[in-house]
Amino acid sequence: MIALALAVIAIAYNLWNMDPGYDSIIYRMTNQKIRLD
Repeated sequence: MIALALAVIAIAYNLWNMDPGYDSIIYRMTNQKIRLD
């Protein structure tokens, strides 16, 4: 539950600051989740 909250905060923080390096990491993680589903 805490990990999920931290993930949401990290993504929101990243989108707010628009950091291309960190965004690519999130993009990879999201693609992996979609592939698993």
